[in-house]
Amino acid sequence: MDVLLLTPTQKEYDIVRQYLIHPKSVSYLGEYYEIGEFAGLKHHYKIGIRETGPKIAPVALATQKAIQGFQPSLIILTGITGGVKDVTLGDVVVGTKAYGYESGKETSTGTVSRSSSLPYDKELIEFAKTIRRANNWKNRVPDQFLVPDSTVYFGPIASGDKVIASKDSPVYKTLQQSYNDTTSLEMEAIGLAEALQPYKNIRGMNIRGVSDLLDHKEQSDGQGWQEKAVYQAAGFLFELLYQLDFNNLKIYAMDPKTLAAQVIELLKPGLQLSKLFTDKSPFNEKLPETTQKIWDKVRPEIIKWAENSEEDLLDKDLHEEIWMSLRGLLRKQIKTNEKLKQNLETLLQKSASEKPSTNVQIIDSKNVIQGSDIKVGGDFHLGDNG
Repeated sequence: MDVLLLTPTQKEYDIVRQYLIHPKSVSYLGEYYEIGEFAGLKHHYKIGIRETGPKIAPVALATQKAIQGFQPSLIILTGITGGVKDVTLGDVVVGTKAYGYESGKETSTGTVSRSSSLPYDKELIEFAKTIRRANNWKNRVPDQFLVPDSTVYFGPIASGDKVIASKDSPVYKTLQQSYNDTTSLEMEAIGLAEALQPYKNIRGMNIRGVSDLLDHKEQSDGQGWQEKAVYQAAGFLFELLYQLDFNNLKIYAMDPKTLAAQVIELLKPGLQLSKLFTDKSPFNEKLPETTQKIWDKVRPEIIKWAENSEEDLLDKDLHEEIWMSLRGLLRKQIKTNEKLKQNLETLLQKSASEKPSTNVQIIDSKNVIQGSDIKVGGDFHLGDNG
């Protein structure tokens, strides 16, 4: 998986899902994801999507589980947000950092605020500014949901586990006092930022659409601003991915755990577990040259392990556990073999820089929208959801 998209609610999930080609359901540790494709200018993405549920803890937990299972290179949290400073309905907010406004200490005189602030990826934020200036992202928003005069803002996003529906609330006053540069407010930002802290090789972003201005939230929701806001955020997000030179963002000075996971993820799509203990090639098609070299490096230990695991390899119900075992096996090998580690890092970098073969860049109300500078009126169809 290249990119993981997290949405707190089903409404946000359903809208973002439309931008993926052929999303397919997969499970990991009892939780379900969908993984689809998206064609960028320089990279053909595998993108996973997960509905986390609202609030800080569920987002943090979903982030940690997805990292363990799929090792994405980029995680983006997206959906709606309440505007606080400068923004108006339908604007897009790209988070520069996350505030946890509920951090503090209870004393006899009340709550003393203790700042909880974590940054998002600076390089991606800088690139996002180029997408704002080009303004092509609005071409990815269906006509009926487009807010023509919407603007993209960059600033801190504050989060806590309470829904704030009025500027007269104590929480809003706390924001004004302690986090007065807050651009918008939601319930998940700090959860993603905290979960990403141990993983320096995984980049994170938070892209939101403004659906209300705190006051008169029910009225804004009743006027359809939630749907409009999600589409603005999704349009900007997918234009960013379309333009992004994704391979240059990957970090290859990896720890053994991450490196092992990246190698397994590269081999996994074509590797047939049931053929590992046979004399035939375990791959369902010929591997690209660099991928073949990676397989040659790790093959001896994996085949040796497979020879003692024939019964498990034939049991499809055990395959997810087997993939985890293979990651663990490879991690141990990398940890004790510095030369192997260096070779795999070099080969992975070369593999990622090889331009994928894809001709998916289409415009048709009955097909997939993947290109830039696209505007479709009438019957709007963002992706093949079959």
